[in-house]
Amino acid sequence: MLETLRALRDFLETQRTVTASALGDQPMGVASCAVLDDLLARIRSVTDCIPADATMTLSVLDEVGAQAATTLTEVADVLDELVTLTEEGIAAAEQRRQPFIELLRAVEAQGFTIDLATLTDVSDSWDWSKVDDLDDPALRIQLEAERIARAEQAAIYARRLRELNADIESVEADYAARIRRLTTAR
Repeated sequence: MLETLRALRDFLETQRTVTASALGDQPMGVASCAVLDDLLARIRSVTDCIPADATMTLSVLDEVGAQAATTLTEVADVLDELVTLTEEGIAAAEQRRQPFIELLRAVEAQGFTIDLATLTDVSDSWDWSKVDDLDDPALRIQLEAERIARAEQAAIYARRLRELNADIESVEADYAARIRRLTTAR
């Protein structure tokens, strides 16, 4: 039983590293790492009290047997729920991310620039500097109207991107909270 817990501990340590690497500081990643840390602490509370090379005796089994069995069951249950919630959360966020990505492509295709740091700030990438040099007033007025229309369109796109991004962040935060509750509720 203790060997099983030690193997599970080693697996969870690896899983913790993989999760931190893959999901980084994203809400579900942080929450998953917190749950894995809690599960590791539970396992270590059993495995660390008996040396790995200790002889398995009846008194050792009496001392940690029930706790080891309970811990193993609880950890398995939480891991099962963690996998389910993580898969659901990733799918839900991805479902909301697709319209966001499609809008990014459409915005760029229309000649707007998207700030790569925020992915929600949009500006007109057309060069309007030569408009003032034009001699034809009608053409200047037409181009100025076009510049204003594009600035307004950039603002509309930015607002829509912020809305879509907020929806993605809300889903991620909701699933992160649900993941955190896996160990706080037990």
